[in-house]
Amino acid sequence: MTGLMGEGPMADFAGSIGTDTGTAANGLAEVLPQLMDQSSSGGALLESVGGLGGLMGAAKSLLS
Repeated sequence: MTGLMGEGPMADFAGSIGTDTGTAANGLAEVLPQLMDQSSSGGALLESVGGLGGLMGAAKSLLS
């Protein structure tokens, strides 16, 4: 997951939810497929959750 997002953004995300990058990456790897299954309608995942910020917010709430 860090390779997909990059180390800087992953570190920022991990810091924003109060965990280390490994835990954040593992959590996202578990949560993102579920979010895509539940939220995607015709491939419009980002639109359905309010863009990238909404996706990150949803991931943060599920990992907290």
